[in-house]
Amino acid sequence: MAAFNLLRRAGAGLIIALLLGAAVQAGQPFTVLCYHDVEDEGSRQAADTITVRRLVEHFEWLKAEGYAVVSVEDVLAARAGVRPLPPRAVLLTFDDGYASFATRVLPLLEAYRYPAVFAFVSSWLEVPAGQEVDYGGTAVPRERFVTPDQLRRIAASPWVEIASHSHGLHRGLRANREGNELPAAIARSYDPDTGAREDRAAFTARVRTDLERSADSLATFTGRRPRVLVWPFGRYNEDGIAAARAAGYSVLFGLDPGAGDTDRLDRIPRYYPSRDPDAATMERMLRPPARSPLHRFARVDPAAIATAPTAAEQDARLGALIEATRGLGLTALHLDAFSDRDADGRPDTAFFAGSRFTAGPDYLNRLAWQTRTRAGVDVVLRLPLAGTDEAEWQALGAAVPFDGVLFTDFVSGRDDPARLVAALAVLRRYQPAARLHLRVPARPDEAGNWAALQPDLLWPDRAPGPRELAGWLELPAARSRLVLALDATEAAGADWLARGVAHYGLDGPPPANPPPGLRPALSARVDPFASP
Repeated sequence: MAAFNLLRRAGAGLIIALLLGAAVQAGQPFTVLCYHDVEDEGSRQAADTITVRRLVEHFEWLKAEGYAVVSVEDVLAARAGVRPLPPRAVLLTFDDGYASFATRVLPLLEAYRYPAVFAFVSSWLEVPAGQEVDYGGTAVPRERFVTPDQLRRIAASPWVEIASHSHGLHRGLRANREGNELPAAIARSYDPDTGAREDRAAFTARVRTDLERSADSLATFTGRRPRVLVWPFGRYNEDGIAAARAAGYSVLFGLDPGAGDTDRLDRIPRYYPSRDPDAATMERMLRPPARSPLHRFARVDPAAIATAPTAAEQDARLGALIEATRGLGLTALHLDAFSDRDADGRPDTAFFAGSRFTAGPDYLNRLAWQTRTRAGVDVVLRLPLAGTDEAEWQALGAAVPFDGVLFTDFVSGRDDPARLVAALAVLRRYQPAARLHLRVPARPDEAGNWAALQPDLLWPDRAPGPRELAGWLELPAARSRLVLALDATEAAGADWLARGVAHYGLDGPPPANPPPGLRPALSARVDPFASP
């Protein structure tokens, strides 16, 4: 509980300052674009491939719209106070080391005088010509990627910054008993023979060793150790960031959406143009509307699946959940990280590795990963503050992939935020972009300074009455964040959009046979914030 005790002694001012520090941009802003392979017109394209014609269209659009393409050196100079970034600064990155960078992209960069970052997986340099590269579980011909000679020529260009894309982290790693693979840069590996899971020290050492090996390898070919790291699949956590720093990297790119900040170069967001987008799509991407995405959800108790009598029945229940989730058009599932079987307000059961409450299968990892990847939803973890501590928060963050967190026994305006801030800080070590779902009183005048906690969504602690609901909806900052948890009849029986409520869902699992009206009511396809 070291983190909590420190915050409690520091007082409310420091608590809020620390929380704001993770959310408020303090430095100079810049935009980063993430490209991959660039092909000729008419070629068979993967989702992350664009054509040469589109890339030229993007470059022309950037020029016409007044964007200034900058280099990593420009960003570092701005952070150091040497010279500011120009307005509308944009940085170009190209991932995975495709040979098309040498043959198609580099000539365009030189013609437009645009700098760029070129990120390469160094272990692929060791694959002989004529063989195949293991590209995240897919066999890809070695000829699709640059040769050592091409890499040397690219590194000699004044327009290119060579970055590491790791040595061997561009792959999945077994992360649970069932055999699911998670990105190697965030997964705690699972040994099926012993049932042992990689601990924090071993994870950090593995990542650091890999990144040091990548730097050594790239330096052999380019004459310079890279200072830039592009995380494979854009996935990272705080332990990985620490490992990267220890390995000598100072500029780290992920794939979280949003603007970069010169004061936060260890977690730079990037926009990811895919499926050969035109200039109009790029404009929408770089100028997103200032609103929260729709949150349509259901709540699931992992025990309902994990305690199935057989593995086959467990898989059947999981499959039914995924189909029901997709059928309703939900955008999120809320998973209980702990259970309180004796209803004393404190957890007594958990389904993730490392918890002192784990009494059943280590299943929450599989449930979260499968619903994210197969149903395409965000995962929000529900957990109490009472009865949990820093060790539990660390174990949960390390074991389970998630997108948001809701503390079930905290209510803004009533409870001291110190424990919430401490728990959130620990969990964000593992998922830095995790969204805060904040419980508030049903009456808005009792909620205190909830905005200081920088929540993404607001959850009344009980069903608000008509006047209470109207009070929340009259607050501009709250209207786009308010969430209602309903039963299936309530969700299907009222036009919540017409009443001004955009975010709502089921306080229970998605029904296999939903009542009439539930599917259209919960579908996230209607945009309530769109202009008429």
